[in-house]
Amino acid sequence: MPIPVDHTATNLPELLALFFHPQGKGRKAVLVDVGPHLLEAAGRPDDYILRTLAPPAGIQALAVLGAQFHLCRQGTIRVWLAGKLVAAEAEADCTHYQVRSLDHAELEYLSAYMVATGRRWDDSDQPDISETTAAPVASASIQDRLAQGLYRLVVRSLQQS
Repeated sequence: MPIPVDHTATNLPELLALFFHPQGKGRKAVLVDVGPHLLEAAGRPDDYILRTLAPPAGIQALAVLGAQFHLCRQGTIRVWLAGKLVAAEAEADCTHYQVRSLDHAELEYLSAYMVATGRRWDDSDQPDISETTAAPVASASIQDRLAQGLYRLVVRSLQQS
């Protein structure tokens, strides 16, 4: 059962996530499932590992500012703030829209969060880049610079606590 989608940064939940770690050097862990029902899987041997994921400070800070987390039609994660794309998983999005790239810990948490909240790439409420940011971002407006400054302040305060 999905967790409620109305979480904000002050209460983004820790998530119990099951990962498959294939044998072999350089293989990436793959998210299998998310939820409290996974406690049964904790004792299973082999390549499965059960971990609790806490929201990274950067994601927490974005959520405090009202960010929304979505899967785009191509299945990659995008972070929206005030109708603008502010961070993305896909390198092409980061380059074209001049937004920051999500790091490994952020992607791991947000992937689990998407599963836990029941988000899908084809959800009808997905923001559309053509409607919100038709061209690469030009110089930042005062409002954008204030939001970025607030974001940095929140990140620093979360890292210090």
